[in-house]
Amino acid sequence: DFGDADDTEALVVADMDNNGTLDIVVANFERPNLIYLNDGTANFGASRTFGTGEDQTFSVAVGDLNNDGALDIVAGNWLGQNMLYLNNGNATFPTAIPFGTGFDRTQEVAVGDMNGDGLLDIIVGNEEEQSYIYINRGGTDFFQKIPFGTPQDSVDALAIGDMDGNRRLDIVVGSWTQQNVIYLNGDSGQFSRNVAFGMGIDNTMSLALGDVNRDGSLDIVTGNEICDDLNEQEADRCGPPYNEEISLQSMVYFGATKVAADGRALPAVAVRRPSETQEGGYYSTPEILVDRYIPVQFSLSAGAVPAVGAINAYYSLNGGGNWYPAVSTSDTVTKNLTTGAVHTFTWDTFASGVFGQSDNVVLRIEAHLQPLYAGVDRSYRYNQQIAGPYLWPSVAATSLPFRVRGTQVRVVTDDGTPAPNALVYHLPKGENLGGARFNTGLGTVSRTDEQGYLPGRGALALGDQLLALLPVTSTETYTLYHTSAVPTVDGLALFTVTNPGIQTLAVSAANPLLLFKLDLSLEWDARQDEFFLAQLTENLQRTSQLLYDWTNGQVALGEVTIYQDKEQWETADIQLYASNRLRPSADRGGIVREETILDFTVPITLTRGQVRIGPNWNRYGDLGTIGDDWPNVLAHELGHYLLFLEDTYLGLDANGVLIPVDTCTNTPMTDPYEEPSSEFQYDSANWSEGAPCANTLAELPEWDLITIAYNDLHKPPPENGGPNSLPMAFTQVTVVDSATTTPLLLIDDTISLSNGGSALANGRAYLVGQSQHIVDLGRAALGSIKARGARYGDELCLFTDTQSACTTLESTTTPLLTPYPRWPVTVTLTPVTTTTVQIQVDLAGTAAGTVVARIYPNGTFQQQIELTSGVPKTVTLPTAATDLWIDVRGSDISHRLLTGYSIGSGPGRIRSYGGTGPDSQLWGAGDKWRRECCPLSARCSAE
Repeated sequence: DFGDADDTEALVVADMDNNGTLDIVVANFERPNLIYLNDGTANFGASRTFGTGEDQTFSVAVGDLNNDGALDIVAGNWLGQNMLYLNNGNATFPTAIPFGTGFDRTQEVAVGDMNGDGLLDIIVGNEEEQSYIYINRGGTDFFQKIPFGTPQDSVDALAIGDMDGNRRLDIVVGSWTQQNVIYLNGDSGQFSRNVAFGMGIDNTMSLALGDVNRDGSLDIVTGNEICDDLNEQEADRCGPPYNEEISLQSMVYFGATKVAADGRALPAVAVRRPSETQEGGYYSTPEILVDRYIPVQFSLSAGAVPAVGAINAYYSLNGGGNWYPAVSTSDTVTKNLTTGAVHTFTWDTFASGVFGQSDNVVLRIEAHLQPLYAGVDRSYRYNQQIAGPYLWPSVAATSLPFRVRGTQVRVVTDDGTPAPNALVYHLPKGENLGGARFNTGLGTVSRTDEQGYLPGRGALALGDQLLALLPVTSTETYTLYHTSAVPTVDGLALFTVTNPGIQTLAVSAANPLLLFKLDLSLEWDARQDEFFLAQLTENLQRTSQLLYDWTNGQVALGEVTIYQDKEQWETADIQLYASNRLRPSADRGGIVREETILDFTVPITLTRGQVRIGPNWNRYGDLGTIGDDWPNVLAHELGHYLLFLEDTYLGLDANGVLIPVDTCTNTPMTDPYEEPSSEFQYDSANWSEGAPCANTLAELPEWDLITIAYNDLHKPPPENGGPNSLPMAFTQVTVVDSATTTPLLLIDDTISLSNGGSALANGRAYLVGQSQHIVDLGRAALGSIKARGARYGDELCLFTDTQSACTTLESTTTPLLTPYPRWPVTVTLTPVTTTTVQIQVDLAGTAAGTVVARIYPNGTFQQQIELTSGVPKTVTLPTAATDLWIDVRGSDISHRLLTGYSIGSGPGRIRSYGGTGPDSQLWGAGDKWRRECCPLSARCSAE
């Protein structure tokens, strides 16, 4: 006997004080909940309490929820606060973590790894209210929850197991008043699909799972108030009802020994779990087995048969839901084993592919009674006779659950302290690029637990390489990591797996890595252009690699989100315009989210800004892209935007006038296209009076500016000419579909100008959308124009110095463009402030006249006004506009002009096609403050 008349509702047995003996955990109703400690002789004199002493505890479960090697307690309380009690290791519970609402009608609790991340989650079954799975986010955070069932369900019994063989734990629910149900764990981590079993209303009060008929599938045993049914899973494992009844009257179960009703001994296998803890079900052992080789003892009995032909072994990491071959060591005897003796199966976990940790490992041994037949592998000969007297060709048994940590990654700091929440990247043997993060079975990223171990399932082989990233600081715009590898000229000095077992990675502040989070917004909807989106993704990854190289492996792009059709346009870090003739520009330090002052001799105020770039770019300023010029120039612009750097190809003369500088070389802020310029400058001597970089716009050496902005990064020396490659896939690009659904996009947005003749071949092109916006498409080339994002019903207009034409895009056929002589009108746009602009039209040869002008600040229609020839008019805009377009229309169909302005800066010098000396270079000083203010015949007076 143990305890008093305590009104006990539930109990479990488990080793709570880590002494190798099973203790008893008791849940009582409105009385203290108790742990009866086993002193090793089945004496339970000492007891410990948990809970308030007044809890109405209906259910209790145990498991190591924070992976510290001690079993914790989950208590399900009726109309009270459900609690998790964390074990200190000696059956004391100083930390209690609440979960749920505080007044749930909880009748059942269970624990299991429901999302495959290696952490035990909590499953709560409630009466006539919604039941939930509480996801474990590190042992103390259970705020995320996933519902299962309906709010009308009543859960009276609960068990966890993989019932459909998809390697995910399902939920089996028994109900006293309702249909018994299995909730299947789908690929999305939801439990929306369910399978009924039983007779309808079975008055079920308890249930258990196990492979009763040894077919490799979990069966269900229900304890019903009126009758007891054993419900066996159908052989096709596809989820039909569990409704085959088997009478239990002819069989009595005594542990691992089965005895028929007539007393005849049956062949049997008994498997003992490899643990110092006494035999017990569920999560009853705190011991974690970490050795590669695990000895498992088993015994065979086969009546009069003196030997067993052979054994096969299988293991499951989820309690029997999925089985895999268990590979033994070469010295393990698996053939012709004697009966009546204890044997040892030495399990090689590494050769078996065990990765990560599982708290629910079971080992299954199948014994084939007939002596082996050498003729055909895995076959048996009966010597020209019937199968008798061997009535059972094979028998099997499964161990009780135990805990295993196979080949697993652990992350620590450089002083050996466990590093929780770290990411681990994996580069398979023989690969040089594309190392990916370990993730859970549901595709979410795996992070190390409180002990520094990486949970989840994966694969690791000798020769694989690993990198750990420990987040230190995370903001809206970047995350700073300490990493486990030193950057080298070729890449990284990665950790190499040379032996099975625990792979320990040490992160250090000496190896910082800054990964930026960026949003990029397209001016158009590119859903139809899969090639462009793929090329853009590749270019962004190349941009990241360039930044990684230029910063000696300390800066790269992390998560990049691509929006379309100007969604998130105003807040995006990078605005990607449709025009093929846009000169890239960036706001210095525009990554800041609040006003920041650089306290130089002349203080500089930085505010939130953006990078502006088109779909094409090359170093010569022509239409189209050459090689990696587009990612190179974007990396240059991000040097301004992210790292607060200035152009080193420009300077100021004694009068403060902008001048070109050609002496500050070997830096991407002068020339981002050539390999000699692949490192930022750090030597302050280059900024001393008379030195090559002294007269540039850059106030300090580039590494001084970088470390002012991000003081955790390390300024050279030592120098590093690389890294020449980025072996890990730090940059993750996500494309968000546009929310716009109508009108339909053109299937092919490359518009041929063949119907307009050669007169429009070099014209400036604009797309006037039905949705009240203008898109500058740039200039036609090779007899066509890329009308990015064009939809049926949009208007395409082209203008040259002498001709103009507009047409509506109505079908996939080549549009008819009828050129008209250019309308002799001059439009003058004068930006007064960012919210006011002065507009004047002058009609040639006309003393007076009026026109209509539609104004599109930042490309979106805002208002329509009338203008009188020769009379300036000041227009107030609702918001600040760095871009403004105006659509001026007269009384005739040919009287039309689209023009506008935008303000930006330049991406380094523009080159001619010949030579390498100063005379062959065109410097972009004129574009430093303004990019093509007014195209074509329009006149611009912007200051």
